[in-house]
Amino acid sequence: MMPDKFTMPSLQSVLLIGYSSIMDDLLQWCERKNLKTEIITSPAQIDFFKEKQRLPIKVFEKIDSSFKEHIEKNHELKTTLFLSFGARWIFKKTDIQNFFKNNLVNFHGSRLPFDAGGGGFSWRIMRGDKICLHLAHLIDEGIDTGPIIKSSESLFPPNCIRPIEYEEFYKKGLALFCKNLLEEIISGKIFSLYQQPDYIGHYNPRLNAKVHGAIDWSNDAIDLYRFINAFDEPYCGACTYHNGNLVHIKSAQIHGGEPNDHPFMSGLIKRVNKNWLLVSTGTKESIIIQNVTDENGNNIIHKIQPGDRFYTPQERLDAAKSHRAFYKSV
Repeated sequence: MMPDKFTMPSLQSVLLIGYSSIMDDLLQWCERKNLKTEIITSPAQIDFFKEKQRLPIKVFEKIDSSFKEHIEKNHELKTTLFLSFGARWIFKKTDIQNFFKNNLVNFHGSRLPFDAGGGGFSWRIMRGDKICLHLAHLIDEGIDTGPIIKSSESLFPPNCIRPIEYEEFYKKGLALFCKNLLEEIISGKIFSLYQQPDYIGHYNPRLNAKVHGAIDWSNDAIDLYRFINAFDEPYCGACTYHNGNLVHIKSAQIHGGEPNDHPFMSGLIKRVNKNWLLVSTGTKESIIIQNVTDENGNNIIHKIQPGDRFYTPQERLDAAKSHRAFYKSV
């Protein structure tokens, strides 16, 4: 049974598990606070650290005897806080209670129980969600279902349009949120835990841009604009076809300065500039697209002519809705 309060008045060690770009900064901050700190990650995430080889990193494929022996040898379990940043392991109930001592905290980038699961910021860009939330919750045997320790709301600024911009803004706030949480823990604060109700909320499955990024040109202009942005940087871009070839699209804007179109015109290229295309959506707004690349990443805007059309075969759209992406965990 999960506790209803959380406190660690004698905190001595902080283990950062998984991966986040803020780990370097957080590790140095913890060391300045005289907290024994190290990073533990999985083989699936070690490549993210390739430019930070100086960091104290241990790699474990699973939570097994080697994992436990290493921690027990170097840390006192009752005074150790485990902070998870997208850790790829599956945490069993017995380990959460008996090994981690219910001191296993996960950071989640959206409101819970809404937006549990994966998919980064892409799902939220599709919906037009502009609320940024930093949230820490205890890990239980479910997925993003544990009781909430602390949360903080802010708004994504208007210039946050693509996943990379959402991510950068979120990470800037995440480092401060983590430090504030640790300061409160060090001070001996007793947190009242907020249980997540199981009768509301939803789960977002993970996304794979190469599969799920297929553009359905029958959507209206706003949905097309959000969808294309949802698979923009740092991903490969939303995908569709031009003259029988798969292409990737990024850098979309809504344009309302053209006459209304008929739905049959959806995906039709109405005008070509050397730096952008004007594409019909079949509604009163059009879409301006500034980046169209082939499968090798080459810009092909100069090969596109007015009267050409972007289209996505139905089987590709069906595959996007029927495929579920899984990433390695143990």
